[in-house]
Amino acid sequence: MRLSPEEQWALNARLTDLIDQGEVKVEYEPRPVRNTYVWS
Repeated sequence: MRLSPEEQWALNARLTDLIDQGEVKVEYEPRPVRNTYVWS
């Protein structure tokens, strides 16, 4: 899945909100393009 910078920013902002709420656990690979999101 390849996102434009704007899409990546919006997704990251949304995920940050969810992570702050404790709803999502995120596991990052070294390369930003290959992030793995684990929805609990």
